[in-house]
Amino acid sequence: MISSRRTIQCALISASCYLPSLVAHAQPLPDVAQEVTAVIDEVLEQYRVILNCSATLPTSGPVMQDYLDRGLQDAAEVLHDMGFGAVFVAEFRRRADFGTLLMADSPFSDVIAFCNEFPDLELWIVRLDYRNLSDELLEIANSGPS
Repeated sequence: MISSRRTIQCALISASCYLPSLVAHAQPLPDVAQEVTAVIDEVLEQYRVILNCSATLPTSGPVMQDYLDRGLQDAAEVLHDMGFGAVFVAEFRRRADFGTLLMADSPFSDVIAFCNEFPDLELWIVRLDYRNLSDELLEIANSGPS
């Protein structure tokens, strides 16, 4: 006899063949997958700001990159532990890759103009006052959909 959990997993896997979005590849409940996807989008945008702007600061740039890299690796493990499939986690890793987040091909003046849009940036960096993706994912996992 197939367990109901296995039946749900099979149904979600089947559905992912027909739905091209990132959420369709997730195995947890659709509400949880949508909430996780929204949090990932928001946090990666903040990390994009921090990575690009701290890269202009020779002393804090490497430290921030290392700190965020470890946090993103932790987040990928949390996603896996939450039951998200390999496709979802691989897409997260692609989107969270520093090569994707960094404005490496942009003129330096564009990067500076971009960074000037965030007046609290230095406080984020000095206080490490930014969102922790793995903690937010764990909170979702422990509370269910909002």
